[in-house]
This record gives sequence, C-alpha cells and structure tokens, in this order.
Amino acid sequence: MTKTTEVIDEDTGKITELHIETLAGDLRDAMLMRIRAINMPWSMMTQEKQSDLANGLDLAARDLVRGAVRLLTDFDFPRAVVTLGDVKIIGGDKARIEGKITAPNIFDYRELLGEHVGDTVMILMVDSEAFMAARAPVKTDPDQPELGDMAKAS
Repeated sequence: MTKTTEVIDEDTGKITELHIETLAGDLRDAMLMRIRAINMPWSMMTQEKQSDLANGLDLAARDLVRGAVRLLTDFDFPRAVVTLGDVKIIGGDKARIEGKITAPNIFDYRELLGEHVGDTVMILMVDSEAFMAARAPVKTDPDQPELGDMAKAS
C-alpha cells in the first residue's frame, strides 16, 4: 500500500511529498511554495512574466494531479485486476449490462471476488488525463493597453 508519492517541480527541482492523509494540505502547500517565490504583484508583472507564472502553475498543477491520482490508485482499497470481456447490453423491462470478467487465479483475487459474489461493486478506470481540463485559460494583462482603453480610463 502506497501512502506517499513524490512530485518533482520541473522549474525548481523541489520535491513535494504527497501523503494520502494530508493530500489537500499537501496540494495547497505545493502551490503556496510557488506563490511565495513571486517577488511582485500580478499587476506589476509584464504580460510575459504573467504567462510564465501561469504556465508554471499549470505544469505544477498537472504534476500534482498525476501524483494525487497515483496516490489514490495505489492506496490499499480492496482490488483485483481483471480483464473485461463479453459485454451484453440488454434492453426492455429488465434493462441492464452484463459483463464477464476474468482474473488470474491467485489467492487474494479468489478471496476478494469470492466474498463479493452478488454484491454491488464499483469498477474504476482511472486516468489522470481526465482531470487536466480548465474552465478557461489564464487571462494576462497586456503590457500596453489599447489606446481606446486608455481614453475610457481618463
């Protein structure tokens, strides 16, 4: 059972250790480490510096998500690695999906699967890429506002 994983910040080389019990705080601390290293407010940065910071945070967030997914999938949840085959989709009054699974014949799998015949279980297919989207791109401030914007401000 893995309770920790390491994430390496590509920009700084700093290693962040993520723990399953303190995952939210570890993610927060990794972001704070980057934010504390900023020497000036956002509004004082050039557009290029803002873009660099945003890109660095984006890369760090992606690394942290990968580490968090790795940590959660390595956690000691009861599991059996199976192969899904022969899926039937049945409609009508008794609509359902039936599937056949196969797994290696080892003690741990026999015990786990044997104890749960007829139980409701959950099958997860986890890929950290599923969590990499953003609501919108980071909006940076142009170094030189348009002339029309300056006229409105005066």
